Parts: sequence; structure tokens; C-alpha cells
Amino acid sequence: MVISRHGFHQLKFLELSTLYDLEEIKVEKGALPQLQCLRIRSCRRLKKLPEELKHISTLDTLELVDMPEDFISGLDADLVSTVPNLRIFDSPKERMQ
Repeated sequence: MVISRHGFHQLKFLELSTLYDLEEIKVEKGALPQLQCLRIRSCRRLKKLPEELKHISTLDTLELVDMPEDFISGLDADLVSTVPNLRIFDSPKERMQ
């Protein structure tokens, strides 16, 4: 998935949910200039967060919901340290087991 710098200039909240075939996200320079919150939910094949997130200065909250353990353990510390609020949630099914 490529998020173009030509669209979404006013977008403040973006949720990517249950995109089963999503393996990679690319964010073009200058894209999502107003983004405040990014939620990624149940994108089981996603390998990593886009490096370009660290250049979105308005990004205040990153929520990772029901993501694979290897995705969470492989998070880039430098990238996530640029986001003031990192929230990681397991699925309710996993908590019950």
C-alpha cells in the first residue's frame, strides 16, 4: 500500500483494519501532514511500520491492535520513540487463553 503525498491532506485519524494481504505500507514524503492518530488492527501479514512515520510531526498516537507477536517484538525503537503515545492491545480472544 502506498499513501501518496497528493491525498489526505486534512486526514487526522487513519485506521487500517483486517487487511489480510497487506505486507508493506509506504508513505510518500509530505503525505498525511495533519495525521494525529494511526491505528493498525489485525493486519497479520504486515512486516513493519513505515519509516516515514517519524517524519509526520503531528502524529501523537499509534495504536497497534491484535497484531502478531513477531511484529510487536520487531518494532523499530527509534521510530516508535518519535510518537508520544504508543498503545498496544491484544485481541480479547488472546487474553482469555
